[in-house]
Amino acid sequence: GGAIDDRTYEIARSRLKGEMRAVIPGFYGKNADGKVRTFPRGGGDITGAAIASAVRAALYENWTDVSGCYACDPQIVPFPKKIARLSYAEMRTLSLFGAGVLHGDAVFPLRKANIPVLIKNTFCPEAKGTVISANSPACGVKGITGTARFRGAATVAIVGDGVRGNSRIVEKIFASLAKARIDVLFFDETRAEAGVLVGTREKDLERAIRVLYKAFFRQ
Repeated sequence: GGAIDDRTYEIARSRLKGEMRAVIPGFYGKNADGKVRTFPRGGGDITGAAIASAVRAALYENWTDVSGCYACDPQIVPFPKKIARLSYAEMRTLSLFGAGVLHGDAVFPLRKANIPVLIKNTFCPEAKGTVISANSPACGVKGITGTARFRGAATVAIVGDGVRGNSRIVEKIFASLAKARIDVLFFDETRAEAGVLVGTREKDLERAIRVLYKAFFRQ
């Protein structure tokens, strides 16, 4: 995922040259053969990111229905902490493992062009959003998300630059889950770009997220 043909940027740059405003559909486009294709869910994010990269924007604002990125799904943990800043790697990892604020593939063109992103709420424009850029100001756990996988298993992602290889964080993950009597099916430090993955039973997914959120954000 994440590959956008260089011709896309060239065409967009040529068509938009000199334009101050443009309305561009976000959910369909033409492939290399000229056939119209619809994009998957979140395709508008990818289109916006590609256009921002093509015109070399100073900032890409992504307006959605939430006031930024949160440390946890509000449907699982009420009133979770809002994240002020994320790195591109942290945002992509959150997206790949359950967070739906920004499509994970939208990160590629933005990171390549070093364009910061501001996540804002359409229904509450005065609210401060989340800034996504090359570096977040501090290492550590920024968010916890998870998805059901297959055959009754689930994956919980503990996301943050500097989480991988941090023995204190890993120890807290295992200790918190053990105290809650949640079995760990696997532990993976290789598949997440910014963070670690823990396997649980699907029936324990939401409880594991709540336990880990409490361990890292409500001390």
